[in-house]
Amino acid sequence: MTTNNSQLHQSLSKGIIFKDFFEILAFQSGEFKDHPEILLWASRQNPKQRHLKSGHALIRNFRKWGSQERKDADKATIEVGGWFGLVEFLTKFKNTVDAPDISLYLCFCVELCEIERIIVSNARRNSGDSFLVGALNQWFCLDTIEPSPLSTNELLDIHRMMLWAALYEQYIAIAYPQLQTASTEKGNPTSLIYYIPKIAKDGKLVTSIEAMFNHLINKRGYSHKQELYEHLASSSEIYQNDKSESNDPKSIRTQFERWQKGKSPFTIKSFKKVFQHLLKIHLDEYDESLLLIVFVNVFSQKQRSLRENGHLPESIIAEFSKYPFYVDKVNDNWKYFKILADKSTDRDH
Repeated sequence: MTTNNSQLHQSLSKGIIFKDFFEILAFQSGEFKDHPEILLWASRQNPKQRHLKSGHALIRNFRKWGSQERKDADKATIEVGGWFGLVEFLTKFKNTVDAPDISLYLCFCVELCEIERIIVSNARRNSGDSFLVGALNQWFCLDTIEPSPLSTNELLDIHRMMLWAALYEQYIAIAYPQLQTASTEKGNPTSLIYYIPKIAKDGKLVTSIEAMFNHLINKRGYSHKQELYEHLASSSEIYQNDKSESNDPKSIRTQFERWQKGKSPFTIKSFKKVFQHLLKIHLDEYDESLLLIVFVNVFSQKQRSLRENGHLPESIIAEFSKYPFYVDKVNDNWKYFKILADKSTDRDH
């Protein structure tokens, strides 16, 4: 990736790794309304914490932190970026976790936030160009990119989203090792690799959410989408409790098209309503793996935006096809972090 120094510093002034993290993943996706709602959902993943309500002290304190203490931090000129809220979130979430391996992985993510803090600090002082470029090359698959028609900011947006997704998939691999997924060439587990955008026979871009629909439809054995719509229309299990929606094939097709075009958010609730019955699987209310749908959504939003800005499908696919790199990169760094943690434990003893 080639860019001038001022452009680079401007891009990194609010962070490189976690820039706009909550805004994009939580709020633009339509899954959550605010940070405390995310913490409440995450805390309930622990069976011992499923009684938590929005008025619980843990959530109230986090809501308070989100207003007054964050303002105080800004006044104290702390280098605030996307990492700042994430550290607080991860720390509080860690307090609800019992499993040592998950707790250690959350520490790994906090350390990544510390790297982000240093990056932001250097960028805001407009110094340390070699450090900034080194950080880019350390965490992002950008140094080997051939000249791209995409801008610096567009490239960074894509690659940081893929890094977030890989970080979450690593968490899922630790928390749910029994899940059956695909894998990278290095053997690291991933589900999102199924949903990398493609080019259709007519040359149009198949976004990640379309790729997900196609994958799940094929997995169920339907020969074409119309067969799916007709099946859904006849499935009383899906629509019997929802009188607000029409259940004829044409209306269902319209809803799928709205999801694919981004005109209506395809949420976890939407997925459970449609595919839980079709795939004949039970999806627990607290199934964390369902958050992968959020990444499918933000990938698709970015892909549609790039297409609307005139970028060719080939250019978009060229970037998103590098997703396996991030799965492997996160796994490698996580393994190294565990080795260091084990050595530290041995020294303490």
